[in-house]
Amino acid sequence: MKAATTVRAFTLTELLVVIAILVILVLVGLPAFASVLYASNRTVAENALRAGMSAARDAAVRNRVESAAVFFYEPGGRTIIVPCVRVGSVLDVDGAGASVERSVFAPVGVIEPQQLPRGWMVRGYAPSGTLHSNTNRNYWYEPRPGRVHDATEGSWVFPETGFYGVDGGTANDGNNRQTFMVRFEAGTGNVIVSDFGPAVVVSPRPSAVGRVALNRGVNAWQRPDVAENVSLWASRFLARPSGAVPGGVTDIQRRQIIGNESADTVLAGAVSLIALYDEQKLASALGARGLNRVSGSLYLMPDETPPNRVGGSPDLDPQLFPGGLNAANVGRDIDLWLTGQLQRGGRFVESDTVLLVFDTFTGQPREVKP
Repeated sequence: MKAATTVRAFTLTELLVVIAILVILVLVGLPAFASVLYASNRTVAENALRAGMSAARDAAVRNRVESAAVFFYEPGGRTIIVPCVRVGSVLDVDGAGASVERSVFAPVGVIEPQQLPRGWMVRGYAPSGTLHSNTNRNYWYEPRPGRVHDATEGSWVFPETGFYGVDGGTANDGNNRQTFMVRFEAGTGNVIVSDFGPAVVVSPRPSAVGRVALNRGVNAWQRPDVAENVSLWASRFLARPSGAVPGGVTDIQRRQIIGNESADTVLAGAVSLIALYDEQKLASALGARGLNRVSGSLYLMPDETPPNRVGGSPDLDPQLFPGGLNAANVGRDIDLWLTGQLQRGGRFVESDTVLLVFDTFTGQPREVKP
């Protein structure tokens, strides 16, 4: 006859010891896991960035047309690199009311844009004298009370492509959309470093509010938002005759529909140096509480209205800075941190930003150290 088997249960003390051991193992493993995940996302971001640049350059070589890799950021979303081609030019006006001819770019419809992992951003370096100022009224990153760049020394600019009122009307809020791009020469794919002034990039706002009715397609030439091929639409629009002739377009209409003032375009200046970085790490280096929950960045959305907010383009979120916001100081610290020169208490603040410069002849990005 078998002896009865006694089943012994765990005591409460033993269970607590096991739980404590598991908690310790998790706490020990979390930093390592987070480090691996961060390194993986960084690699994915850098690979996507290089792929986007390569696709834009290939378009210049293959199609023998000037192309550009244009940087977009949709608030709450991710950084996107859109390969575009030059489709013509438009006679626009600058901040002083003087006529200026701007190149017009539009997306290459057959090439998919490259998307970076969430939280990974790209900024472009605007050299001294290229940003909007009292002596260079080109509208590219005009000074704002809540977002300040140093136009005399040069500054790192953020793709401000989605901080505008999408329902604001075709000829409204366009000045609030601006970004940077890397331009490639037609045929050779060489990086264009000469300053031709900012170009406009067609990027239809996703709204029909404030637009003319289609009227069975009769007004489709005024509606880039319904175009199946934005590049083809832009080429055809720019080819329309000027003046009071059948199918003609006045200079004012042309500027309103495809110039800088249009909300369907983004003003983009050419750069040859960019920075790839993690926005959350930048926020930490600046002493910010975190990121704006709506935009996923340091900046406010157009419909957020804290005290002293002006207009609709991005301002730094003052709620993120517990000691009070000094936009000029924050702008300076951003520039310093991206190049590894920011100091706190006599010590350098860690920065693992990837700085990339573009070879003039091959168009390939090459990492440089500050």
